[in-house]
Amino acid sequence: MLSQMEFDKIQWYILHNSSEIDDYHIMHKEELTQENPLNVEKKHEAELASWFKDRVTTLCKNGSVGPKDDLYALGLGPDKRVAKYSGIMKGIRFHTLEHNQHRSMQNNGVMVESEHNSDDVNFYGILQEIIELDYLHGKRAYVFKCDWWDVSEKRNGIRDDGKSGSVNFSRKWYVDQPFVLASQVFYIDDIKNGGYWKIVQRVQPRNLYNIPEIEQKEDEEQRF
Repeated sequence: MLSQMEFDKIQWYILHNSSEIDDYHIMHKEELTQENPLNVEKKHEAELASWFKDRVTTLCKNGSVGPKDDLYALGLGPDKRVAKYSGIMKGIRFHTLEHNQHRSMQNNGVMVESEHNSDDVNFYGILQEIIELDYLHGKRAYVFKCDWWDVSEKRNGIRDDGKSGSVNFSRKWYVDQPFVLASQVFYIDDIKNGGYWKIVQRVQPRNLYNIPEIEQKEDEEQRF
């Protein structure tokens, strides 16, 4: 069972990254701005899920949205009861840090490319949990809970010699924003810089993710 704080953060992350509801993001912000132009972004994050749920419920009642539509399931939100996994794969395999502690192979490195950073600073971290969320009519979504390394300072956080990048593992970043869908990377001990520095080796995923422990026919699985 997710805590209310975890549930709210995951809900926000999924809605914030669902392009099919971009128009609803705009509508909600406009309503908040009309009510009070102060702290709109903060209130948008805190109130979007409940506002969107009311909106799709109304749309379903008047027939504008079907009860089996993805939009309706997304609006009602996932169950707070979730499944957690130590490994996930399809063309590429992810493992949590705990799962990797007693193995020679390491598959817990994750990366997110920055979309709004003029310095092109990517985010690097370690996978702590793989969470499966259940929605209406068997629809699912998967999120990763991660620890992020602080790469905000090029000298003390990340170094790039043009051939490879190295990340400092001694400092964490965005502790209050741990949930994400990410690309995989591998970390190798940096002999040159030593200490907490690790060289980043990127991996290009070849397909979508699924849970290997559960065998289901492809046409029975529905995901956002």
